[in-house]
Amino acid sequence: MTVVRPGWFFAVVAVALALPAVASGALSPSDYRVQAGAVCAKAKAETMALGQSGASLTTANFLPLYAGTLAIDQEEYASLYALQAPASLVDAHRRALWALWQSNRILAGQVKKLRAGVDFVTALKENGATVRRLAGEWTNAWRDAGVPACGGGQPLASSAGSRAMSHVREAIPQIDAYANDNYAGSPADPDRELSTTDNGFSGMTIALLGRLYDANLLHYHLKLFRVTRTSYCVQSTVDGKTAFESGPGAPVALGHC
Repeated sequence: MTVVRPGWFFAVVAVALALPAVASGALSPSDYRVQAGAVCAKAKAETMALGQSGASLTTANFLPLYAGTLAIDQEEYASLYALQAPASLVDAHRRALWALWQSNRILAGQVKKLRAGVDFVTALKENGATVRRLAGEWTNAWRDAGVPACGGGQPLASSAGSRAMSHVREAIPQIDAYANDNYAGSPADPDRELSTTDNGFSGMTIALLGRLYDANLLHYHLKLFRVTRTSYCVQSTVDGKTAFESGPGAPVALGHC
């Protein structure tokens, strides 16, 4: 994963974010690392080759570069998704796929703007901090998995805290989706069984988020605290390390709600 990675995903990506489960034919850790590293090395080489045209940076020249990267990203995601990670590496595998998927969602919008004629500097400035954060999460996931070719290195001693923070970050888009759907008269009211007149974060539970938005959240040791119409606190604990966000909009940090 490079810092700039545009990409669109076919409709099945929404289902794909149910993310691979551990299968009986899972690879051994060493075979998984070799195969994942080969996928990332191939994508990196192809992406670097795209950038060697020497053309000046203009919107017209940037668009073909992004279109080519799009095809590479789609192939890389599909190839990594197809790998059957061993149980010890499933969490890192899922976090890497999540970071790539989120990054591509954001940057696909930027590609769309480039195609509409928006100046490339303006288009690329949007969501820059988020894209950099996702690139860091991609690197951390592969570091935890011990796959240097994908941007990682040796696992960090603090990987439990990193995973807890990643789990909280993965919950945030689903929490936002809940709030967007939860209003009086909403055709997609997520807590209609409890109330059809409340709004915002009211009525939100991890069980609802997992059932309606992303089943993976049910496995991330998440808890909600102080849920009101306009605010909430969500936390996750992994191997004794806890991370939280006092939302909406606060940074994810180690600690408790």
